[in-house]
Amino acid sequence: MFVFEGLSSGAMSKIEKLLPIEQPNSDKITILKNKDVLFQERKYLEYDVRIRMIKLFNPLTETILDPNIYLRSKLAENIYQTIIDLHQLRTGSNIIETRDFDSFPSAENLIQMERKYGDSLNNMDIYCVKSKKRSKRMR
Repeated sequence: MFVFEGLSSGAMSKIEKLLPIEQPNSDKITILKNKDVLFQERKYLEYDVRIRMIKLFNPLTETILDPNIYLRSKLAENIYQTIIDLHQLRTGSNIIETRDFDSFPSAENLIQMERKYGDSLNNMDIYCVKSKKRSKRMR
């Protein structure tokens, strides 16, 4: 899942040109965008314009089905809400719906969720290439 934010006349217009919608939304790919839907505040300024990559131990579709996330004694409310928000973003049908339901988790809550459910990124996650195996030195 990718979430991009920026000025509609700046970076967002460039992204729109680079990532045109070539097919209708499907189970494999969903693009929620509408140039007429604007937000009053930036949500992810804490990331300092860097792409924040978060990898979960389990896919979001599995995490949302884990009964433990619904037990308040096992999971903090803000982390629970972040998981629900991400699920709503993932299953949302349009950007207006996700905006109206405030389905965009805060940067702080994403970081806390990553600490609890996050996994280490590998070269494939970051660069889309497999890691080279190190050769053992002969002694």
